This record gives sequence, structure tokens and C-alpha cells, in this order.
Amino acid sequence: MELIDYFTYAAPVLLLEIIATVAGIFYLKKVPAPLFSNKLLVRFLLFVLAIEFIALYAVIGYFSKYEYFSFIKDTIFERNTWVYNIYIPVNTSFFTYYFMSQSKDSKLLRWSYVFIGLYLIGAVLDGIFSGTFFIKYSPYSQFVGCLMVLLSIIVYFMNVLRSDMILNMKRMLPFYIAIGVFFFQLCATPIFLLSNYFRTSTGNHLFVQLQVNVVLFANIFMYSCFILGFIICSRKKKYS
Repeated sequence: MELIDYFTYAAPVLLLEIIATVAGIFYLKKVPAPLFSNKLLVRFLLFVLAIEFIALYAVIGYFSKYEYFSFIKDTIFERNTWVYNIYIPVNTSFFTYYFMSQSKDSKLLRWSYVFIGLYLIGAVLDGIFSGTFFIKYSPYSQFVGCLMVLLSIIVYFMNVLRSDMILNMKRMLPFYIAIGVFFFQLCATPIFLLSNYFRTSTGNHLFVQLQVNVVLFANIFMYSCFILGFIICSRKKKYS
């Protein structure tokens, strides 16, 4: 794979991330007094964009045969794994908070803070003692994080079903975010967990190609849901 091939794969996702962020900013300007959690969502999308651009250094270095970013060659920063080992716990913590904050149960929200705190402590300890922080994606952060996010989405949908919010669900931004994130977690997390064991260097080209396609379409679906949600809910001011 050449650099142009990588960008052919990455460009659609990066473009959708940019469009989702712009749509989110448009949503905040159109909706009077948006929920605090939705303001955080747009800021989080800006953070995601920053992470994606930071992580590009390793890709550009590798495909340019270190004509660029030569100073990272043969160092622990040669791979961008460390960037995503920081990003994954942040991603998990944010979406767990985002969906749990939709509940009116303050006790439930307080418990979510406890679980987020314990998860982050576990992620830090795993990064310190596993010895693989710069080498491979943390199975702990991915697996436990996936369970936390999926559980928080299930709790969100249960709260919607038990309330009159179900009548206006299609007008609520968290509904679209939940669908996108739920689909992404179910599809991409198993692939990410297996990616630590199947690489092109060990002859697993078919798995790597499967990983590329699954993650690509999971991202496209998720960010399309985000964009759709921002656009629809910016027109439905009462329930956004």
C-alpha cells in the first residue's frame, strides 16, 4: 500500500468527520439553549479531528520511508498506537457520560461517574504495567470501554421507552448519536481487538483487508448518523 492508497481509504472518513463537526457547529447556532451534553458533543468532535491529524505523523513517516518525520524512526513513537491508547479511554468516558446524562435520574448519573473513574484508573494502570502502550491497542480499554458504551446506550433507550420521550425520539439528537455509536461499537471493536494478533507482517493480508473495510463502513455509517441528526434536530428546536 502506498501513501495515496491510504489516503484514498482515510479521506472519506476524515471528510465525514469534518462535515459532522461543521454540522454540529451549525446545530449549536440554530438551536436556542442546546443541552450541555450536546455542546460537549460538538467539542468532542473537534477533539476527534485533532487526534486524527496528530496520528497522521506515523502514517506519513512510514509511507514516505521516513523522508518526513525521520526523527521517529526506530523510536517508541514510530507507531501511532499510543495516540489511540489515549483516545480510546477518552472516547469511552465521553460517550458513557453523554448517554447517561440524558437520564433524569441523578443517582444513575452519579454511579456513571464512579464507573468512568474506575475505568480510567484501570486504563492508566494498564498503560503503565502492560508494557505495550506504544506497541498495541489496549484490550482492556477496548473491551471494557465497548461494554460501558453499549450499556449506557441500552440504558438510554430503556429510559426513552419508559417515558413520553419515545413520541419525539426522531426529533432528539441523542437518538441519532446512539444508533451510530452502537453500530460502530458492535462492528469495529471485535476487529480492533483481533488486530493485535493479525498483521500483514505475519501473512494475514485477508484479515487486514477485512479490518480496513469494516472500520471504513462503520465510520461512514456512524458519522452519517451524526450529520443526519444535527441537520434534522436543527430544524426541530423544541426537542433538540
